[in-house]
Amino acid sequence: MPCADVCAIVSIFAEEDSSPGHERALASADAPFTPTLAAWEAITILSRPDQLDCAYLDAHAVVTEWLDLRNTGCGIGRPLKTHCGSQSG
Repeated sequence: MPCADVCAIVSIFAEEDSSPGHERALASADAPFTPTLAAWEAITILSRPDQLDCAYLDAHAVVTEWLDLRNTGCGIGRPLKTHCGSQSG
């Protein structure tokens, strides 16, 4: 099962030489998967000034939409309280 790991996600967004290979692997996979930690790491890296240079939440929106379009099964796009439980305060 091909995995969209941190390196693959960052490579694709940065349009590195290796990105077409990552895209092909994900496109041809029957059930691509991205670990939640890998998505979080990619979002953190891509929000840096030397990458997308944007707010974390903006990078989150772009990466989660990209993951959802590729049906990676990550689930990171769900609201935070889905992952952490509802807290009042």
